[in-house]
Amino acid sequence: MSDSQEGILEWSVHPLREQPGRGVLVAVAIVGAGVLVTLAVPDPLLGVLAGAAAMLFLLMTLNRFFLKSAYRIDGHGIAVRYPFGS
Repeated sequence: MSDSQEGILEWSVHPLREQPGRGVLVAVAIVGAGVLVTLAVPDPLLGVLAGAAAMLFLLMTLNRFFLKSAYRIDGHGIAVRYPFGS
């Protein structure tokens, strides 16, 4: 380890890989929510669009579960890189 790497701690977390069973349950819940939203909207085209939007919204809010996050601690502080931000 060089002097520039000394005191740096880095790791990444990918909850979906660590808990695949929970990932299946979450995916089923997301699809179920999309189906329920689709059925709740009387217009067929708008229902499908609303269901797809609901599933996309849930996927975006759960991005830290489905995608990898990286963490770094060094002399400058703590840095976290999420899939859609840091």
